[in-house]
Amino acid sequence: MGTRPVDAILKQLDSGPGSLLLCPAVGRFRRSLPLGAGVVPGLTIGTLTVLGQTHPVVAPADAHGSVAEIAVDDGVVPTEYGAELYRLGPRTERNEAAGNSRGGGNAACAAAQLAVRSPTEGMFYRRRDPQSPPYVELGDIVELGQALGLVEVMKSFNQVRYTGAGLPARAKIVAIPAADNSEITLGQILFVLEPA
Repeated sequence: MGTRPVDAILKQLDSGPGSLLLCPAVGRFRRSLPLGAGVVPGLTIGTLTVLGQTHPVVAPADAHGSVAEIAVDDGVVPTEYGAELYRLGPRTERNEAAGNSRGGGNAACAAAQLAVRSPTEGMFYRRRDPQSPPYVELGDIVELGQALGLVEVMKSFNQVRYTGAGLPARAKIVAIPAADNSEITLGQILFVLEPA
């Protein structure tokens, strides 16, 4: 806890639209984005453990697009400086859903999408316990006040809820950029929704 985010390296492709997100240091990387996920500056794309310290890896300034290819295996994998993590395709309307993950609270995004952000740093869990199903899945319709996940801070578990002023009564889960059982930072986007 308390480790600072590090920016991934952005490399524009020489031929055609798109870019690469590269590893910023030697370490062990765990990815957190699925294929098709929208990427904007400040979005956490995974974690990197260096010398026993785990840091969130965030998309750097000018990183926009959607994940067209994932270059690292699932789980924690050894990576070197400059290793390819993700290949991004051109930006689509849905990419704007992530917004700037370093803000706070729940915020409206472009194209009438909404971001539910972490209220604190801690460990994020999508389920009550390892045997329970996730609180929500992609495509689920949720209502105001509904629990979406948990954030653990010093053995205290806090529910993350779909709540906030001006939000529609019902919304659909369209992306879950934060990985289950992962370290998260204050204001990091956990869920992206659109009015149902």
